[in-house]
Amino acid sequence: MIDDPSMKRGEAQSLNAIYQQVGKLTRSRRSMGHKLALKFSLLSFLLIWVTCSNCLHAGVYGYADLDGDGYLDEIDLSGFTVAVFHPRTSTTNYYEHPDLVDISISNIANTDGTPGNSIIVLYTKAYTLTKGVEVIHDRTGVRNTYEYPGATALSISSLADTDGTPGQKIITLASEPSQVSIDVIHDGQATRNSYPYPDTTGLSIAKVVNTDGMPGNEIVVLYTKASTTAKAIDVIHDRTGVRNTYEYPGATALSISYLADTDGTPGQKIITLASEPSQVSIDVIHDGQATRNSYPYPDTIYLSIADVEDTDGIPGNEIVVLYTKAYTTAKAIDVIHDATESRNTYDFGVVAGLSINDITDYDGVPGAEICVHWWAGTNSGDKLIVDRTVIPQ
Repeated sequence: MIDDPSMKRGEAQSLNAIYQQVGKLTRSRRSMGHKLALKFSLLSFLLIWVTCSNCLHAGVYGYADLDGDGYLDEIDLSGFTVAVFHPRTSTTNYYEHPDLVDISISNIANTDGTPGNSIIVLYTKAYTLTKGVEVIHDRTGVRNTYEYPGATALSISSLADTDGTPGQKIITLASEPSQVSIDVIHDGQATRNSYPYPDTTGLSIAKVVNTDGMPGNEIVVLYTKASTTAKAIDVIHDRTGVRNTYEYPGATALSISYLADTDGTPGQKIITLASEPSQVSIDVIHDGQATRNSYPYPDTIYLSIADVEDTDGIPGNEIVVLYTKAYTTAKAIDVIHDATESRNTYDFGVVAGLSINDITDYDGVPGAEICVHWWAGTNSGDKLIVDRTVIPQ
């Protein structure tokens, strides 16, 4: 049997029927030479048939239920025309774009919460070179257009629920000569919210995640201020239009290491790693309260966050840190208990190497143990760190 997932059901059935005929004919009373020649000819025809059949569908973007009838509709892009074939009714809807120089189908998603997905198109106009996003609602034939007149570059960063209402919101990133703008298209209402960044370089959308426990996800943005070179993180609460900013004025490098619950309260906490000339700092942003806890490491080299796990069995995960002290070269592991803003340090002295093999619950008592391996010359060993501060009775 022939089973090619790119083929339509009818094509696969036709090819399977041909292949079965090849078997029947070559099993008839003929000489071996005749059988091989016949089989080769028929299989050659089969290969050409498959190739030509695939060529006929070269413009197919994909398949999705666009009108809520439970059938997968075929979505094609040919030139500047989007075509949707409905197998249930054997009808085709055409959406022409006559005055464009560029067009692409970016996504297929439910943007309004009503039955059926929508087609999300990125385009550039021919004469003005204006960039835009079009959302085609094939169920109703409505086309919503969102233009970005000053944009030199436009991309769709992600699709997410940013306000707790039905339908995926379209998060775009637009570059203009004087600024970068993050827009959130609420296509169900045919509106959009804009968040401009005029004094910015190196901006990126790092994550889209729920940081406050309220309906809708937040947009986590990493960027550098152009005028001061200060690095910062913004958390955009699109549901309310509020932006929380967390600056790192002395940081030469800034990254988001993990998103995790570190204190048992609603919302993911943003765990950052910032390098400064005199220290490395691990910060935990509690965006639901618009605060952050800082854990500086001034006398440290080769610091890394090994993992974020629950090591004590009480609400919230702990941050497991592996590092080497700069002056003594002693290696150590810290476990940061962000819920209590405390640190447990496990010093291994001057050893050649230190690694964490595993963090898992070995003894059945709430809280994972940290399995550590160390070596120094010909000596080596393993240690199990039991970090829990309160053992349940």
